[in-house]
Order: sequence, then structure tokens, then C-alpha cells
Amino acid sequence: MKIIQITDTHLMQRGTELLGLNPYERLDACIASIIEFHADAELCIITGDLTDQAHRKAYQDFREILQQLPMLFHPLVGNHDPSKIFSEVFPEVPLDKDGFVQQVLETPAGNFLFLDTVEHGNHW
Repeated sequence: MKIIQITDTHLMQRGTELLGLNPYERLDACIASIIEFHADAELCIITGDLTDQAHRKAYQDFREILQQLPMLFHPLVGNHDPSKIFSEVFPEVPLDKDGFVQQVLETPAGNFLFLDTVEHGNHW
């Protein structure tokens, strides 16, 4: 089973740079590379931090960009990603009984454990 992982995209509001870099340009280049060289992957896991400052529009943009992927994708939150906003933009991503964005994905290759380790109110 071929799996792609993308991590720490840190999307900001469009037109905003982060540490001198444009997160949108970098994510667009990443997606283009996946489409060109790895379209045969069965799964793409995107680990947080999806956004940098939890702007709702950045999550909406993130969702739109991911729609280009030719395989299933599973976004996971990081310490910059409040689960409330994330869940409003990605309502299909399940929450556990305690409100964490985590699940078990069963595949023919084995089980994947997607864990939410965010400690809300802390920046780690």
C-alpha cells in the first residue's frame, strides 16, 4: 500500500507569508508533485498543523486544495488547529466520544491510528 504524508502546511490568510515563505505556493507545489509522481497512492495523510493561526478561510482553502488529490485523504489536527473550527469545515472527519479528532482506519494493509494529541490552551 502506497501512502503519502503531508505535514505542517501552516496555511495563513491568502497573500500572507510565514517566515518569508508562501504556504499556499508550497502546498500547491506539493499537490502538483503528488499528482504527477504519486497519483497511484491509495491514501494521503495530512498531519497538522494545517493552519498557522486557525483562520476559518484558511481551512476552507485547505479543503478546496485537497480536493485535487486523486486518492483518499485524511487530515489530522495539530497544536495550531482548534478542533471546533476544523470540525465545522471538515464535518465528515469523525470525532471520538470526547470530541477529539481521532479514529482507526482499517485497510487491507493493516489499521491506521489517527490520534489527536492537542492540549487545548497550550502551544505544543
